[in-house]
Amino acid sequence: MLTEVGIADADDVREAAQAAALAQKEWAGTPADQRAAVLRRAAQLLEAHAEQLRVWIMRETGAIAPKADFELHFVTSILVEAAAIATQPPGLMLPAAPSA
Repeated sequence: MLTEVGIADADDVREAAQAAALAQKEWAGTPADQRAAVLRRAAQLLEAHAEQLRVWIMRETGAIAPKADFELHFVTSILVEAAAIATQPPGLMLPAAPSA
């Protein structure tokens, strides 16, 4: 079993939303290199536990193994990319057009 889920009422949801808002402010105040390290670590953990996660994805969603593998790879890629973005200078970055 992965977890047990309880039933939340409106007060529980309100409290969770307030806690999330506070956590977001703390996360935003965390230095970029530390945020990037957390994202890279999450990607490493996904890769390290891919076999277990594949089984859980298949059991929970009814996916076949290749689809579960794709999802794990896709999420890992997003985490790695997000880690790289965290340390880039702020501002809008426009892709360069290919040279003619």
